[in-house]
Amino acid sequence: MTQSQGWETEAPHTLSVVQAPSGASYTYYGYYGLVGCGGIGMAGSNDLLTWTKFPSNPLFSGGGERWASVYKDGTTYYMVHTMNYCNTSYLVYRQSSDGLSW
Repeated sequence: MTQSQGWETEAPHTLSVVQAPSGASYTYYGYYGLVGCGGIGMAGSNDLLTWTKFPSNPLFSGGGERWASVYKDGTTYYMVHTMNYCNTSYLVYRQSSDGLSW
């Protein structure tokens, strides 16, 4: 993926991939951070090769979010990511039932 959305101040990296819920527009969800402290975005794929960024991006920004790591257990999604990356960073834990709303 390349830097292509207005909120992306740097290039995307660190893609964390999980299976999307049944009935979703994509088979897989990918969560990515930016090279610096610019936030966390989301993309979808049906083949793990072609990714489409969600128009509702970013999921999180403005607090130095980075390095999203997502795990799915049953129908629950768990995310851990860095906050305040460009200063004194710490980890944040989030939970979701659909992988979209945290």
